[in-house]
Amino acid sequence: MQSVLSSISLILLVITSCCESSRRARTNRQNEVPPYAGLSEYHSDFYDTVFGPRSDYLHSRVKRSIPHCTTADGCIKDVLKLPEGYNFFDIPFPPSSGDKQEPINVTMKARVESIREINEVKEEITLDMEITLGWTDWKILAHRKNLTKDQVIQFIAEGKHLDRLGNLVTINNPEYLKSIWKPNLYIYNLIEKTQPRLMTDLITLKFDPDGGFLYYLTRVLLKLSCPMKFHYFPADTQTCEFLIRGFSYNENLLNLQWYKGPYLADRDESNFDVQLSGYEFRKLKRRAEIYNGLSFKLSLRRRLSYHMVQTYIPSSFFILITWLCFLIPSTMVEARIGISMTTLLTLTAMFASVRETSPISSYVKALDVWMVSCIFSVFLTLLEFSILAWNDEKEKKRKKAQKAGRKSGIRAEAIELSELMYNKADPLIKDNFADLDDDEEEKDKFKTYSEIIEKYAFFTFLCLFIFYNAGYWTWLFKSSGFYDWGAVDTTLNVGDNEGETEL
Repeated sequence: MQSVLSSISLILLVITSCCESSRRARTNRQNEVPPYAGLSEYHSDFYDTVFGPRSDYLHSRVKRSIPHCTTADGCIKDVLKLPEGYNFFDIPFPPSSGDKQEPINVTMKARVESIREINEVKEEITLDMEITLGWTDWKILAHRKNLTKDQVIQFIAEGKHLDRLGNLVTINNPEYLKSIWKPNLYIYNLIEKTQPRLMTDLITLKFDPDGGFLYYLTRVLLKLSCPMKFHYFPADTQTCEFLIRGFSYNENLLNLQWYKGPYLADRDESNFDVQLSGYEFRKLKRRAEIYNGLSFKLSLRRRLSYHMVQTYIPSSFFILITWLCFLIPSTMVEARIGISMTTLLTLTAMFASVRETSPISSYVKALDVWMVSCIFSVFLTLLEFSILAWNDEKEKKRKKAQKAGRKSGIRAEAIELSELMYNKADPLIKDNFADLDDDEEEKDKFKTYSEIIEKYAFFTFLCLFIFYNAGYWTWLFKSSGFYDWGAVDTTLNVGDNEGETEL
């Protein structure tokens, strides 16, 4: 009986041991990071789905490119070859032989792929940009090359830190970027930043596996505030500035420099002529500290073709239509006034439509001056026709009064009197003749005014309009600097990047 119990206990002990071994094996497999941990999530799923988790072929291919590791942190450390105790909060300053600590150098390259939107109402501009940053992490370099501080100083003095591998190792997993130090930068006037993506964010980290050089590349959409002035609209030129600086690091900690000038890849914009007009290195003061900043300017000159076709030419034709009324006989004053009134109302409606599509501002724009001038010109023409109509109406009343005088016998009696009888006539008859002479003089006076207005009005309006146009366009182009648009700098405004070198 005792032997049976011993056998059963032995069997149970073996079974328990097997179960514990199996449980430990499963736990180890779950905690183990596969050799393709550095790949994106998409490629990892593709690996398991198509080839299976135990594909010997893909396992051997991945193992040669990315080290085998058991944890995510360990995998990142093995791939980037980070030294022990590496802290991504500490700035990896270059070693210095003196007491003064030299700042870390960060170079930047900016490529404006296109201008996505120009919002004149909100005074905003959206840029599609590719930003590249490059710096040397001296802690990583010393660890990878196994150099002491003095050896690194000698290494820099000999310029060997500039010798980099031709092919940098590329990592698209943003988790790796979180494990290293990177510059903390701030963009002025930034309203919103969005990251275009297909399957993952467009972020690339490249590094020299034999040194400490790091290369950060990203594609972003930046919506920036761009203060605009519309005094000379639609012949205005706007300037938008991109300004970036170190946010947490002043010039003693971070030296931000242009690696090469920024450039504009696509200058095709339907409403504006666009060019990157210049870039510079700037010193920015903030709370008694000096920061290094980089900036470039985009110049936007509005194209006049739209407003010429939609506003200037039609309004000029409306004025010419009003002047065609001078060809209508002066007796048809009502027709003249009717056409002028219709033209005036049409110009008023056009002005309202132009105001709706124009940028909103509290001050008068050049286009407002033009539209008001056109309306005033039609108003003067209408005023001239009104004066003629008033003269005609007064002439009709005068003729009516003369007709009534003839019926009373005064006119007939005056005609029958001879010059001799007039000299001998009594004073009452002389007074009647004097009144008739005054009426004739007043009639001739009004007739003379009407003839003068009718004769010279058209040429007067035409000359005034020509002189006004000459003065208006001269003032507009000269004051706005419309033709001060310089030649496009091909080193800053290109359509491709052939021959471009990396940082």
